[in-house]
Amino acid sequence: MKTTLGFSTTFFALLLVSCSTPQKAFEKADYTRSIKLASKNISKGKKVEENKDLIKRASQQAVDHTLSVNAELISSSEVKDWKKVQANYFKTLEVIGAANKVSAGSAREAYDQLCDQKSDLDFSIAEYYHLAGDELLTESRDTESTALARQAYTYYQDCLKNGGSTFYNDLDDLMQECIERGTVYYIANDGASVGGNIFLKQLPRGADRIADCEISVRRNSVSFSEKKSDNRKNLDKEIEVGQNAITDTSGVTTYEPIYDKIYGAEITTTVTVTASSTTYKNVRRNTEECFLSDSNFNTSVSDSYEEIRYEGDNRTWPDFAKNETGAPAFFNSKLEDQLNKEIDRKI
Repeated sequence: MKTTLGFSTTFFALLLVSCSTPQKAFEKADYTRSIKLASKNISKGKKVEENKDLIKRASQQAVDHTLSVNAELISSSEVKDWKKVQANYFKTLEVIGAANKVSAGSAREAYDQLCDQKSDLDFSIAEYYHLAGDELLTESRDTESTALARQAYTYYQDCLKNGGSTFYNDLDDLMQECIERGTVYYIANDGASVGGNIFLKQLPRGADRIADCEISVRRNSVSFSEKKSDNRKNLDKEIEVGQNAITDTSGVTTYEPIYDKIYGAEITTTVTVTASSTTYKNVRRNTEECFLSDSNFNTSVSDSYEEIRYEGDNRTWPDFAKNETGAPAFFNSKLEDQLNKEIDRKI
């Protein structure tokens, strides 16, 4: 076992040494390491022209290798595979781009070649999402389906996230049309406003259409709970309680103080108060377009305050010491207000 471990250690040590220079890393086909080592040498002013040339050759090899190993994924019909290639291209471009700056443009040709390939791929990914959105939006126009418009919106969003604005100037208009076609209208009891969804709007008063959803919101009463934790700081102090008379051989008496230790404590109690409530949201679906369903959620908010008290001999206490016994009377009401705001946000 010891022999095997020793062999492995020696092997990896030799491997590290064998790739410790840009040229040796290049010969081992470790082009990324070769580029980085050559860039480091240039930064140190070592064999600048030689390392520039090596960066040029290693960068081209790195690009050729990247294109080769990703060829199968590129030919896939799955956009998820294209995204993997996109990420791989980006990694290689990062390395070559950094080296290109250090080497005054030695890797420009290789960088531009891979950059062009990535741009083509970027367009293919953006086009995939754009076409998928177009198909759904067209069907939504024909059928007046709000659900299809909402699905189209997600595809246009994906197009935008994948650089679609570089290739298309109609995304904002198409997404706005999806919002208009995909919107569902609701009315709610006690004036509740249901937010958090761009496709959900409150039906205006006097509108000449029925609401797709009728929402009933019920809030349970607020309950409060407390949790306390103590932090004890011990206080001690030496005080003079008397004197001890000492007479030496010449008859001279001196007095030495006698000390005693007294004890006390400062106790800080952190009180965490939590206000919580359960909210129920019930939905009556007036049309098939209503995509809401019954739900309930728990909401809680917390805040803390401190209580300070002193124990033991009061002579150990600081001059300003006084017992503080907790939060003001309106603490719970403020916490309840905060809870209600959080519930309103969730609704």
